[in-house]
Amino acid sequence: MGNLRTIKGLYIKHVSSDPSNLVEGDIWYNTTTQTLKTAPLIGAWASGGDLNTGRYGGGGGGATQSVGWCAGGRDGPGSDVALSEEYDGSSWTEGNNLTNARRYTAGFGPQTAAIIAGGYTTTNLGHTEEYDGTNWSEQNDLNSARRNHGVCGTSAAGLAAAGQDSANRAYSEEYDGSSWTEGNDLGTARSSTAACGTQTAALLCCGHPNSTAIEEYNGTSWTAGTACNTGRHGHASFGTQTAGAVFGSTGNDASGYESWNGSSWTDESDMTVARGYTAGCGTTSAVAVFHGNPGAIATTEEFTKSVTARSVDTT
Repeated sequence: MGNLRTIKGLYIKHVSSDPSNLVEGDIWYNTTTQTLKTAPLIGAWASGGDLNTGRYGGGGGGATQSVGWCAGGRDGPGSDVALSEEYDGSSWTEGNNLTNARRYTAGFGPQTAAIIAGGYTTTNLGHTEEYDGTNWSEQNDLNSARRNHGVCGTSAAGLAAAGQDSANRAYSEEYDGSSWTEGNDLGTARSSTAACGTQTAALLCCGHPNSTAIEEYNGTSWTAGTACNTGRHGHASFGTQTAGAVFGSTGNDASGYESWNGSSWTDESDMTVARGYTAGCGTTSAVAVFHGNPGAIATTEEFTKSVTARSVDTT
């Protein structure tokens, strides 16, 4: 039998020690350990700092794993809270409160330019608030008060879709930094859903009851996208239309985490703590997940992907 170089014109590098500057997909033979090795991209979960107040159904976001925020939600004693906290990658610090306490809300944007919109107390809310890194200030309400909807975008170009008032809705609205404008509806009404991306390139992911359905938005219309692997609702989402994720659930796969690369969904390692009505911040290679139910969870988990040397079983 010929060797790989003869068959494919390729040569496996022989080295006495593993390379220090690994690149995903590298393959080599370690002559010292007499082992064939490769360098896949591997994700793993680790504990982060706990929130000062455990909760579920709050809004949250952040551009990176180490700069996040969480506001609103329902705490352990069963009260809707206006509490707001910031994450620095290791611990949470209490900040100034929201103007309006709420649960089953949703938020988006970085720590210094965040938006939270909608939610529920004794009734459905349309309230929108903007955070500048210090204070929350009231903005114009959603046109349709709702809870359990999906939001994404920036403080100057946001998007809110789906949700629930007296029934599941297909509503879609765009935010210009001050006011919300009604846009074209989703193809399917849903609630307990989540969104990621921008105002002109968004994904709306899953929803009640345990749907796998994805819809894509181009700034004008919604169209069906590639379904997730597992149906879920009461979950969260973050990222972009071509590099996003969904995680958690109050239905199926409550500890599950799926990533999206623009063409397919991949099941990643499960979270340590099963949680629904949760939130997160970061990118698909470095995310922090925080709060959730049952039990008004305070824990934070961090998922990080890194290129890691692994031995290849040649038996």
